Formats: sequence, structure tokens, C-alpha cells
Amino acid sequence: MPESNFKTLSIEATAYIKKNTFNRIDVEDIPQEVKLCMCSLIEKMNKIQKQAGKKTETVGSWSATYFENAEWNNELYDILLNYLSEVKDSEGTPILFRGC
Repeated sequence: MPESNFKTLSIEATAYIKKNTFNRIDVEDIPQEVKLCMCSLIEKMNKIQKQAGKKTETVGSWSATYFENAEWNNELYDILLNYLSEVKDSEGTPILFRGC
């Protein structure tokens, strides 16, 4: 994969992880599971991108990138669950916890 493509996908994968973990990951002490998840997401996003399933919409200064096929979105989320379902933040809260 070209470096420029890797950089773009790493930004997208980072945003995807942050969105689903509600920024609970300590950037000073990133767990190994998060690093492995990142690599797996980049690899899957690269495959999806090659299949021309990526779509970007821009309104003013706001921009959103997503994958058109719901199955691909499910595959990305499955990767996230596979790696991060047991990871907790420094306070003991699972990083994928969606409650209050």
C-alpha cells in the first residue's frame, strides 16, 4: 500500500476508533489491542476502498466519509469488537461502553 494511502486510511481508522470509544483511549499509553485493531481496520478499509465503496460528502467546512455498503460497515465494527471488547480505560470502564 502506498504511504499516502496508508496515511489517509490511518486518519480514517483513528477517527472510527475514537468515535466508537468516545475518546476513552489514553494517547500516552495506547493498549496493544488498539494498535492491532488499527492495523486490521486499515487493511480492511484499503480492501473496501479498492472495491470503490467509499463515499465522501462535504457541506461547508464539515466533511464525512463512510462506506456505502452496510455489510462493510458491519465488517469494520466486527473488527472493532474483536479487538476492543475487553479493553478498559484507566478508570476500569470498557472503552466501547455506550451507557452513562
